[in-house]
Amino acid sequence: MTRPCYLAGLTLLIGLAACGSHLNAADDSETCHSELFEKTRLVYADDFEKGPINLDFWEIRQHSTWEIKDGVLTGSQSSKEFQEAMKEKGDLAHAGFKPVIWLKQVPRQFVCTLRVRYDGEDYIPRFPLIDLGHHIHTLTFSKEQTTLTIRKDVATIPVEAPHFSLN
Repeated sequence: MTRPCYLAGLTLLIGLAACGSHLNAADDSETCHSELFEKTRLVYADDFEKGPINLDFWEIRQHSTWEIKDGVLTGSQSSKEFQEAMKEKGDLAHAGFKPVIWLKQVPRQFVCTLRVRYDGEDYIPRFPLIDLGHHIHTLTFSKEQTTLTIRKDVATIPVEAPHFSLN
């Protein structure tokens, strides 16, 4: 069953104190305003109005498929052949049953705004989720609640209402 994931817009900001020369900032003169931080600087923004996917910032994982169409970045699971090969290796966690894409070059301190839609028929354990860093900070959505896990289980903060409606 295909479980598409859609990302319609993304803005990644960092506090100026966190800026380093290793970041590929968009335009250094472009400043964004935040209610949380005194100053921020735009690092990456994409409205997905035109393709291809900017592979300087995105890394497609687990052979999942991603495309930009009509202002939306859409992901779906990997091919059945890839899934079968990973099953034979015994690696079900990386078999591409769900779309996976990473935003690379995320600074330690940042502000991120995005719009996401999950078109699955139902929630499944630990999906949909949004990872900030590779399993560092994770937002997990379910019918009952939304959970933020900080630094791989250093702290878990459940919110008693779902914040991510299906479709």
